[in-house]
Amino acid sequence: KLPPGYLGFPVYREIKLLRTITSGGIQHALSNARRNYGTLFAQSFLGGVNIVLGGQDDLMWLFNNDRKALTEIAWPPNIAMLLGPGAVANQSGKYHRTLRRLMEPYFAPKFVTNYLSSMDRTTMEELDRWSSSGEFQSSEVFKMYALKLFYASSFGRVDEDVIVTLHDNFKIWLGGFIAVTIKRIPGTAIDEGMKARDR
Repeated sequence: KLPPGYLGFPVYREIKLLRTITSGGIQHALSNARRNYGTLFAQSFLGGVNIVLGGQDDLMWLFNNDRKALTEIAWPPNIAMLLGPGAVANQSGKYHRTLRRLMEPYFAPKFVTNYLSSMDRTTMEELDRWSSSGEFQSSEVFKMYALKLFYASSFGRVDEDVIVTLHDNFKIWLGGFIAVTIKRIPGTAIDEGMKARDR
């Protein structure tokens, strides 16, 4: 059963949506829908029905329906391609639940304690380096820090050169997420993102 919302007449709703996007009124349109239907509502978007979530109770509704295998993955084609066919985020139903169950032990308190000690060590090293430099730290430095935290908690210590290479490839890969094309054409952002993912 879908939550309340306005799905509209097929051709008219797409034209209305495109006009809303091009006029910069998407935020206003979402605010109106939220006011009319609440924090959880259905909305048509480019031929598909989408559920818009806006609160903790809404997330619980989503997770409960996901556990019952009542949801399905609907990534745009470029994102599904960049994630890859084997990615957990591209799976649904029973197979997705099996993968999640296999990963649950890695989020148990015992493992989280190990992650926290690696993250704490990495944070202290970075804070020492930043404070001793006496310079302003750009957002790029914090992005590198976030990547270091991820890899330190996953693999322990990682070589600085490896982190820089992964960071550069990650930025290229992310560029494919906002690509206009949905096919892999040489030289496009999708193509560059796929090459970065493969590296």
